[in-house]
Amino acid sequence: MDLFLLLPVSLLLFQAVPALPPRLPIRIQLEMNLLNKSLNRALRLLTQIDSLGNQHCQEDGNSPNSIVTESSVEPFILTCYRKGSNNDEPLHCNWSVGMELVQSRLCYCCDTCKTCRLFEAGNNSQYVVPRDDLYLEKNLTFWVEATTGDSTVKSEKLYVVPKTTIRYDAPWGKNISLARAAGRLTLSWKNPELGKISNQIRYQEEHSGKWNQIICNSSESTREDSCTIHLESPSFYNLQMRRILRANGSIWSEWSEEIFIPPEITQSPQLHWEFIDEGSRNCPGQRNVKLQWQVSSADQRRSLISPKGNSEETFNQGSENVKPVTTGSD
Repeated sequence: MDLFLLLPVSLLLFQAVPALPPRLPIRIQLEMNLLNKSLNRALRLLTQIDSLGNQHCQEDGNSPNSIVTESSVEPFILTCYRKGSNNDEPLHCNWSVGMELVQSRLCYCCDTCKTCRLFEAGNNSQYVVPRDDLYLEKNLTFWVEATTGDSTVKSEKLYVVPKTTIRYDAPWGKNISLARAAGRLTLSWKNPELGKISNQIRYQEEHSGKWNQIICNSSESTREDSCTIHLESPSFYNLQMRRILRANGSIWSEWSEEIFIPPEITQSPQLHWEFIDEGSRNCPGQRNVKLQWQVSSADQRRSLISPKGNSEETFNQGSENVKPVTTGSD
């Protein structure tokens, strides 16, 4: 921008140099000629820089898909978003290209601001636009220009209002608490910020191949949130979650990794006990008691981390424990 501002100044300086009087000393005439040549070179250089800047970051109004030259490196799937609604959040832009060794530039124009910006991304396919380089509440037009050799192409245009274009990170499964009982599954988690956030949950019975989906809208007064799902079967389930800010232009987050839901325990353990002896003679009123119970089935004890565990017998022969129990003095 500073170089562009120098352009009219150079023009004024050039115009301010008067025509050379015919009778000036030769030395002064030579110095004036050199000054004129220097100003002309500076003027040509500034004109070339201004022309290159406009060429690299200027909207093409003829077509939304502005392909400058034929090439196989056309960028596609350009997305730009902020990761939160805080005004200090930068804008994250990601795209992909058809081959390596491509030099990319991210551009945007603000029609109402009458300005365009250019960001050199090199051979990267992403760029983080700092907050200070954004018009937060303006409708901005973004695109990517990719160059390899003599070929340059432009991606499709993307229209973004940075203030409301929010995309959260995918929920982290380890931060979601689960409780299952009586055919109901309750999930609890913490939202990334206060706001009108919708959390979409999809779940399926293992091997069914059919996803069921529900949406739980968060409270705006707290980040703590929960949702209850009614499950039709006590068997294994898989579950995923994603979220979005309820605002125009916001984007769904990626789905979380799959969360494994173990089956519901439907059989209460059976406990048996019997006296073994009267315990120590030094402790009157104490008896040794043998406790026996049946452990849960293999299906109900399968590991959360490795759901494809080895099968076992439905019930073991039983577990036992011998404990001294005080029954009172005789």
